[in-house]
Amino acid sequence: MVAQIESATVLIRQLGSDLAIIKKLDPLRRSRDETKNFRLRLLREYDTKCGCCTQSFKRDELEIAHIIPLEIGGLTIDSNLIVLCKTCHRSYDSGHWSINCMTQVAENWRKGILTEPRPKLGLIKDIPPVRFFPPESVRGLLADVSQMQVMRKFVKAINLIATYIAENPTNADDRIYLLIKQAEMHRRRSAQGTAHQALRTLNEINPSDVPSESRSHFYYELGYVHRLLGKHQDASALMRLSADSSRHEQEGLPGVDYVAALGNEILCRMAMEQKPDEKMSKDFEKDFDNLKKIALRSGTYWGWRWALNCAMHALQVRIKANDSRGSWKRLQQVRNDYFNSDLSKGWDIAARPTMTSIEGLVRILFSKEDADLDLGIRLLARAFITRLGRRQRPEGIRDIGFALAIGLRKQAAASMQSTAQRLEKLMIATVDGTSVLWPSQAM
Repeated sequence: MVAQIESATVLIRQLGSDLAIIKKLDPLRRSRDETKNFRLRLLREYDTKCGCCTQSFKRDELEIAHIIPLEIGGLTIDSNLIVLCKTCHRSYDSGHWSINCMTQVAENWRKGILTEPRPKLGLIKDIPPVRFFPPESVRGLLADVSQMQVMRKFVKAINLIATYIAENPTNADDRIYLLIKQAEMHRRRSAQGTAHQALRTLNEINPSDVPSESRSHFYYELGYVHRLLGKHQDASALMRLSADSSRHEQEGLPGVDYVAALGNEILCRMAMEQKPDEKMSKDFEKDFDNLKKIALRSGTYWGWRWALNCAMHALQVRIKANDSRGSWKRLQQVRNDYFNSDLSKGWDIAARPTMTSIEGLVRILFSKEDADLDLGIRLLARAFITRLGRRQRPEGIRDIGFALAIGLRKQAAASMQSTAQRLEKLMIATVDGTSVLWPSQAM
């Protein structure tokens, strides 16, 4: 019997040689090698100007970029490639232009029409890594913590907060906020026992002492930790409290905090259902569609990001209901949303693993032909490896791992059957309360 697994490091160790097999399925290495074969021909055929900024460069300063990224199913074929300078390539990968925007740029570039340089989105400085803003008195400290969070240096952030609390006189409200933030840093770590450590930190706080402006943040973190531990019923109640508190804190219409909390509450209820009937599925879908509308009204990065999340979660409803037709229809809607989004509208490199996994799930579970199954396996292999990255908490990995095992079994290759069996065994042991298709401990 495999002990419970909470961290990527332990999962990597338990996978052993099967990890190397899954890595070979990852499309990135193979596709990057294929891209090299296109390079000389494209540079010879389309000259040495960047297709985006239209400037001339030396050949070694130009790169071949995929318009639809490899990570979300893009192919290494002529129609999906464009020559970009290193700066524009980096900017595109960061989300400064939408996929649909770059598609139009590439169409003109192939016709020899170099339009005016594509204006790049300016640096968006108002995108915090969290949606809950700290009290004025500790904003300097939290700015440093936020930078560490972006770099995934969670232990340093935890220690910085602990040192500050120990060495500086803080009022009760500031201390509560800092403890909530410290708990968040614990639950974001990929290590054995970190969710329980986050819970212990939050349990140091008496809920009745939490100031009104921090109440939604407190219940959100407490609910998220319960969700990570698979305690979906408790998590659902806490997320509802967070959503209600958020509405009280805000004037007028509910905002992104409300959407995030209620979205998680719905996911917890979904996790508790083995297979929702059609009425329940439609109710879940309707709830996510309504939250998407609320998120879009904010007009902010996090509003757009949560709108994309809600579209993806509505697709998860169809997947869980085992609805092939509805899943493919929802997938197309999700793809349209993502392809129209850029950095100002919730799309950045951090959003891509979500698209990768959801497309892979549909293609494996509801494959119409062998090509769907093959692409789905490659996409889920990529999503699986991404979640095993350094300092990456493997949230959602159970859904990906179980579906990947199904795909390997469907391919019926004898060499893959032992890997599929090993993967299923480890997914059973992996603690991952964020999975809703195959939840770890639905209660």
